[in-house]
Amino acid sequence: MMRRFSDKWRAAPVVFAMAGLTLGSVQAADLPGDPTLGQKLVEEICAECHITDGGEPSPPNGPPAFQTIADDRMVTETSLRVFFQTPHVDMPNLMLSDADIDHISAYILSLRDGE
Repeated sequence: MMRRFSDKWRAAPVVFAMAGLTLGSVQAADLPGDPTLGQKLVEEICAECHITDGGEPSPPNGPPAFQTIADDRMVTETSLRVFFQTPHVDMPNLMLSDADIDHISAYILSLRDGE
């Protein structure tokens, strides 16, 4: 079942980009988290609203697919950490540990082509 969300979701890539403007690209293998554990976490926490599988684009008027986030070269480990630690109007208030953020970030960044 696809949910309809407001246009506020379209601002999410801007938040990622702003948080990572001066940072270089980081490969998932260089991150402290485990992408396999991150995938399990996103299936439990995020999959109700987001498309979390690799290769799937964002639906119109919905929250960004994790593949879309991963494909944005402005998204970095740091920008993801900032995003997950900042409250958002259209998202549940997630209380993630530093380790969970590391794992989820590693999973998202592992979806990039060639990484």
